[in-house]
Formats: sequence, C-alpha cells, structure tokens
Amino acid sequence: MNLIFGKLYGKKIEEGNLLPELIWDPLERSVVIENWSRALRGEVYTTERMMHGLVQDVAIFEISYSSIRDSSHNLIGATQIIRDITERKNDEEKLKKTLEEKEVMLKEIHHRVKNNLQVVASLLGLQAEYSQNEKISLILKECERRIQSMALIHKELYQSENITKIDFCDYLNTLLISLLHSFGKEKKVEFDISSRPNFVSIETAIPLGLIVNELVTNSLKYAFLNEREGRISVKLKLDIGESVLEIGDNGIGMPEKFDLDKSESLGLRLVEILSKQLRGKFVLLPTGEERGTKFQIRFKT
Repeated sequence: MNLIFGKLYGKKIEEGNLLPELIWDPLERSVVIENWSRALRGEVYTTERMMHGLVQDVAIFEISYSSIRDSSHNLIGATQIIRDITERKNDEEKLKKTLEEKEVMLKEIHHRVKNNLQVVASLLGLQAEYSQNEKISLILKECERRIQSMALIHKELYQSENITKIDFCDYLNTLLISLLHSFGKEKKVEFDISSRPNFVSIETAIPLGLIVNELVTNSLKYAFLNEREGRISVKLKLDIGESVLEIGDNGIGMPEKFDLDKSESLGLRLVEILSKQLRGKFVLLPTGEERGTKFQIRFKT
C-alpha cells in the first residue's frame, strides 16, 4: 500500500491492504478499479482525483498510470505513481481567489475614475454654458471633450473582461459619435474608420485617444465651413514594433504656408507631446491635388 494512501486512510504500510479495499465510497472505489483496468490494458495516462479518507477528510491526488512490459514487449502488469497535490491545489485556489478579488477592485477603480472624470467634464460643460465670454466657453468645451475621451477609456476597461486592455476599434466608434454629438446636428459629417479589433493597454490607449480627439475635433471645427458635408477618416494599423495612426478629412485643407513645427495651435502641440509619449513621430502628410488634410503618427508598440 502507498504511504500517502496509508496516511489518508489511517493504515500502516506493512498491513498490505489492497487500495480498493480501503476506499469506503462505492463511486470512488469503482473509479479506482476502472483506472487500474485501463492501466492493465496498456494505457498510459495521468489523472487527478479528489478522494475522501478516514483520517484526512479530503485529499487531491495526481495519479499516473503506466504499463509494465517484459523484454519481448509483452504486457505483464502496471504501475501507479501517486502524488498528494492537496496543498498545491489549495494554494492555486487561494491565488485564483486573490486574483479575482484584485480584478473586482481594479474594475471598481476604473468605474470610479470614469465617474469622477465625467463629473469634471460635466462641470466644465456647465461652466461653458454659463460663461459670457465666447472664447472662454470654447476653451472649456475643448477641455470637456478631452476629459470625456479619457473617461471613455476607463468605461471600456470597466466593461471589458480584460481589465488591462481595451478594444481600440470599439473605443474609436464610441469616441467619434460622442465628438460629432458635441458639435450638434448641423455637422453633416461621415466617419470612415479603418481598424481591425485591436487591444491596447491603458498606457497606449489614453494618449492615442487624446490624439484622435484633438485631430478629429480640429476637422470638425475648421474643415467644413458653411455647413458643407464632409468625411473624416481614421485609420489605425497596429503591428509588432511599429504602428501607424492616420487621421484625415476632405475639407478645405491647411493654409498654403502652414508649418506644423511652427504651429501655435494648443491642440497640435498637445498631439506632438502625446506622440513623443508614445515614442512616435507626428507629421502632416501631403495630399497632392486632393483637398483636405491628413496627419500621421508612427509610434512604437
């Protein structure tokens, strides 16, 4: 009799009891007999069993069966190797429970951060409505949109099964609809989104989301004057090593002598800073004979 089973059933090794005789539970006994029968037929396999003993209430075993063959490869018996993995399984269960608790806590943190950011955004929006100064009102609205773009990321993380990454394609759809709504129904603009489901970390999602927010906001504000219809395209291609984000429109385009490096636009300066945060390069692409504007950010992933 195996020492481990002797401990489980309160028997000494020298007593020589057969294993099935020690197992008082009929179902467990039938499983053990079947396992031995499989081994004696030549099967080699490993299984895990939770067993109820007389001394130790419950134990979990890893049981490996293999065949014994003679020099002519004839089957003459079988062996059984038993490991008591109760402690390991208990540790795994404790670790699983701890991870689940941390996951719940992180989801709650994302939920609270999202709520707090939305409160700040709402306060800015409310202040913008009450401001008598149109310039200040516009600045407050822009700040509101920036904060909303970050709040959306925490909302996606809270709702996602993955608490460390979000599907940026889903996020883009939600963000662009939100931006269009913030400019009112007079904007007759279509969005062309080219992005496969791409999961990115929060460290990448926040600066990337703010970049999209700034460039799309610029297009909505300046590209389509006099309520003209237009299209804004957002293309994201994530690859190992380097990824590319392109945002463009078919609007009126940039001034003829526009120099991105000398621009005093706060939004474009913010995009430049965020691009460097992503270890990327922010450039204005030539559009040739086509009307409009196209920006590109190449960044490390």
